[in-house]
Amino acid sequence: MNANCQILLPLLLAGCGGSADSSISTSETSETSQTSQTSQTSDLLLPPEALVVTADSLLLVPSFGFLGAYDNNGKEVYEWDFADIVDSYICDGACKGQGLTPDGDGFYVSYVKGDTRSKSGIMRFSFSDGELAPQWQRNNFETYVHDATPMPKTEAGMIVLETSANKVSWFAEKSDLKPLFSVNNESPLWESSLDSPNGLQQFSSQGRDFLLINWRQDSSTPIVAGGLISLWEITDPLEPVTVWNYPQVGRLSEPHGAALRYYDGEIYLLYGHSKSLTVPDELLTGTIGIAKSSNLFTAPTYFADISTGKDYLPMEYPRSADLTSDGNLIICATGEQGWVWEVPLPNLFPTDKSGQHTESKSEMNIIELNGGRVLVEDLLHPFEATFWTPQQ
Repeated sequence: MNANCQILLPLLLAGCGGSADSSISTSETSETSQTSQTSQTSDLLLPPEALVVTADSLLLVPSFGFLGAYDNNGKEVYEWDFADIVDSYICDGACKGQGLTPDGDGFYVSYVKGDTRSKSGIMRFSFSDGELAPQWQRNNFETYVHDATPMPKTEAGMIVLETSANKVSWFAEKSDLKPLFSVNNESPLWESSLDSPNGLQQFSSQGRDFLLINWRQDSSTPIVAGGLISLWEITDPLEPVTVWNYPQVGRLSEPHGAALRYYDGEIYLLYGHSKSLTVPDELLTGTIGIAKSSNLFTAPTYFADISTGKDYLPMEYPRSADLTSDGNLIICATGEQGWVWEVPLPNLFPTDKSGQHTESKSEMNIIELNGGRVLVEDLLHPFEATFWTPQQ
């Protein structure tokens, strides 16, 4: 048994040195996964349900310099300046808020030093005695940390997305300087030509653990798209396995904020297709991609890219989308006048398009939406927006 396994055994329920019970073996592809032992139970394996928004829910929005929390009508409830709450010099010149992950009675939020991205940190907020406040933080990352989430089956570990280092790292303890394990661009899991992993969603179902991850793959020109979204099974964290990659044909143009939600009997994949509509010398504009599946182990099928209609300005570099149990999309568009939009999910119909980004955009089914309401506006480079309900 290797040293990593010896460390992990007290922490994890999954076995080391091989695939965990009932997990996909490392030799299986996404196609064989669908017909393997998992096919008998895959209908029970689901991502998180659509968000239930109540009077107590908070809309969390990290942006340039600040972290904001708003009620379900967009009224500000909390605002924190990163320079005031981060216990180090890295935010003295303002930090940019990055990924945010709800975690029961609290949430993780990442931040990065200004535009240099040379230093970054992670903070957890917790809700206690009716107040939301920082609980702990770690500020000694010398890489660009884009997102972080708790490690499943532990109370002390976390998974960190180190974008500039092109790796996803598992830390057994939040304070550990070195990761227990990392997946980088030399791993078979890492599809060829990909770089800049920039968002993740961790969830567990029926004792098995999954990680949704997307790669921005910076585009040197608007028509060169290289982004991808992947679902990994990480039940055995030392042997993560690719379940599927999306889109099934081609690539996306700088995807951000991918999320899986279970809603109305189907699995929805939502993502910011950040540069999908950009043309040379014009504003960076994009859409919100939507795909669906009936089975967690089947790659989602593309349905649509959502854009703004005549009632709204084009979305400048949309970064995230989420879905509520009322059937509303929560969309975050960034820029110097960023905003958060709540709009009903449109009727979606099958299409023969793949959703991949091409110069002609012929593989995108673009649906313009009006209506809904702007929850928050005039934000400086917001990174994402999601509702979270505090739990005591």
